[in-house]
Amino acid sequence: MSSSAVTYALIRSEIKLQTRQILFYSLSVLAVLFGMFIVQNLPTEKGVLAWGPYYLTKTIIIVGFIFPIIQAVFVVKATVRDRQFQLEELVFTTPVSKLHYLLSRWFGVFIPSILVYFAFLIGLSIGLAMLSSSSQVPIDISLLLSVLIWTSLVFIFPAILLSSVLLFALGLFSRSSLQVYLAAGLAFFLYQLLSVITGSPNMAQPFVLNETLKIIFDLLDPMASAEFYKQALYWTVEQRNTLQVILTDSLLFNRLLVLLSAIATILMSYFYFELRLKVSNKLNSGKANLDAPAKINSENITFNPVVVTEFDALAAFKALVKTEYLTTVLTKTFVFIVLAWGILLGSEVISGLVYLESLDVTPVPTTSIAINRFGFDILPTFSALFLVIFSAEIAWRDKEKKIADLIDVTPISNVQRYMAKWFALVCIPLTFITFAIIISMALQWIYGGDIDFVLYSSLYVYVGIPLLCIATLVLFINAVSPNKLVAMVVSLFFIILSQSNLGGYIGLEHGLFKFGHSPQLQHSELVGFSATSDAFWGYMAL
Repeated sequence: MSSSAVTYALIRSEIKLQTRQILFYSLSVLAVLFGMFIVQNLPTEKGVLAWGPYYLTKTIIIVGFIFPIIQAVFVVKATVRDRQFQLEELVFTTPVSKLHYLLSRWFGVFIPSILVYFAFLIGLSIGLAMLSSSSQVPIDISLLLSVLIWTSLVFIFPAILLSSVLLFALGLFSRSSLQVYLAAGLAFFLYQLLSVITGSPNMAQPFVLNETLKIIFDLLDPMASAEFYKQALYWTVEQRNTLQVILTDSLLFNRLLVLLSAIATILMSYFYFELRLKVSNKLNSGKANLDAPAKINSENITFNPVVVTEFDALAAFKALVKTEYLTTVLTKTFVFIVLAWGILLGSEVISGLVYLESLDVTPVPTTSIAINRFGFDILPTFSALFLVIFSAEIAWRDKEKKIADLIDVTPISNVQRYMAKWFALVCIPLTFITFAIIISMALQWIYGGDIDFVLYSSLYVYVGIPLLCIATLVLFINAVSPNKLVAMVVSLFFIILSQSNLGGYIGLEHGLFKFGHSPQLQHSELVGFSATSDAFWGYMAL
């Protein structure tokens, strides 16, 4: 069989594996429904056609940054499954070259991602047809198709290419589903944060934190949204219904940077990846003779029955909580998250202590200003995302390590096991709140501010209680889900709805979709939390 035939057979087999599963069908159906609803719920301008170039391009760009989360599902299946099912030795010894292996696995990520995007476009077109039928305004089919094709080629496909390559490389070298999902989730929220602080019209309340940061982000933006808004800024209503974005020098340069980044990542992955297992140094350490039979003196063995008392049950419960918590936090992944979180939070606090955008002045470094920078938007949003990831790790750790059956025969009740996992999971956001308080207090002290310990302690209430509700929800979803992947997807869906305005855009406005979400709190040195505190307790009571 020729090399091209082998490549084609492997790619076709990989695509079949990725697309012939319930999760792919579910994602495709959700993409169709999402496209149908979003086009009917996004705000429009008077006279601007919903199927015109401006509105369609804007809509597609707004939802484009969601696709890395979808791609993470395919990346995990393509890169982690060999280790997950202990098939690495078998796969690596087959007569398949490194090029064939990498190409087939990557196409198994890229092609299903494109198919899900096409499903979204189909739903978008159906929604536009429904909108046209209700408004009695006919759709220009040729204009609609040209806009969808041009926008996809210029804005979406390069972004999907880059995100698929980056996530694929991460999964390839880490072989960790946790790191892949974490990277995709961080990319989702970090892109929103950068869009807000660089003044992107995509966001509800954008502002320009730093002009240099804005220039860098606009230059490297995978979606090139700034170039679109720059060209459409002075379009009239008629032009917004007819004109499309053109390839200016700056837009073309941005697209070339995205493509070059994708190519560089592909080449680095190819040259550094090896079809061989890594031999642990632990195997070579120690000089014990494994072949020597163990000597056991059977005469000294006595049977001591175990009697479980209430004290023993309580001690076992405490040990379970401690084990679950320490096993989660004493990992390289958790340390990396804390470091990245600390840098992000520190930069946000510093920006608030040195410059106040609303008044264009340098403020007094008070605790109120510090916590308003991170306490009621960044902290709960990122902590909720981390809960999705760590809840799956805690809930499915026993089965992944293949010790669930062993734990089942121990004298520990299911209530103890479940509550221990719940307590350990609740401690995760409390840990992030503690780190946030420590970092903020240190920076406030450096800038010469007076630290209000009581106000900082209020974060455990105003941020901790909603996160406790979210922790309970995501752990329940993991408990009733058939597998870890489904649990993470469902949990992430609810978290995105609760922590963003996406639900309102697609018509899901029921209060339960905002479970664990509290009103936007704001502290003032003059009146404290004022009426926002009453609103918070009203929401939490419900």
